Amino acid sequence: MLVQWVWRFLMAGLFAATASVAMAKEAPGALWFGTENFVPADIIDARAQPELDGHVALLITLEEPASARLAALTREYVGKPLPLIFQGKEIAAPLIVEPITSGSFQISGSFTMEEARQMALDISGKPPLADSLEDE
Repeated sequence: MLVQWVWRFLMAGLFAATASVAMAKEAPGALWFGTENFVPADIIDARAQPELDGHVALLITLEEPASARLAALTREYVGKPLPLIFQGKEIAAPLIVEPITSGSFQISGSFTMEEARQMALDISGKPPLADSLEDE
């Protein structure tokens, strides 16, 4: 009887933890790279930018501690796809060719410029940094 109770307790805890992670991945602005969650405090800058081929990309620059987490994660995934989840939806699963150690990464997708701007704002919690001191 005690074993059954302990087993049910452990399973309930596992279910609650799984549900909690799933809800966290769907939260407004939630950005997950594989198993790592990046919150606005981890983001120096997030911005939409046009690409030469007419598509729109997001350019995200991380704070140093978050950059180190991303580097460690991408070292484990070299040669494998790593899902990028934004608000509960997989928006990309790039094949990791080499660890991302620069602290910056770009996400290309089929977003409009306005969608990408809103995503950048949701991810970072703030407008993009000025391009130059003259823009401030």
